Amino acid sequence: MTPDKIREVVKRYRQDFKKAEIPVLKFLDSEHPYSNLYSDKQAITHCHWMLEEIEKFLDNKRTEKAHRWLGFIQGVLWKSNKYTITELANHNRP
Repeated sequence: MTPDKIREVVKRYRQDFKKAEIPVLKFLDSEHPYSNLYSDKQAITHCHWMLEEIEKFLDNKRTEKAHRWLGFIQGVLWKSNKYTITELANHNRP
């Protein structure tokens, strides 16, 4: 996936999160959002923060890290029943 395509997917998810009124919230590295204390929506708040970081990675030519983070976000979106595997794969297609 090209950096431009990654930016396109990041933009799409950012718009989806804003429409759903999901705030931007970074979890501490020691926190586990899938413990009994956190809902899927709360885990997605961390993903919203990650979208902003992906843009920074791309600006700094860290494309591999941007790919990994996007994959993590898509895994959370799938686990949270926001998209199917097919839908997520289609988001990544040229």
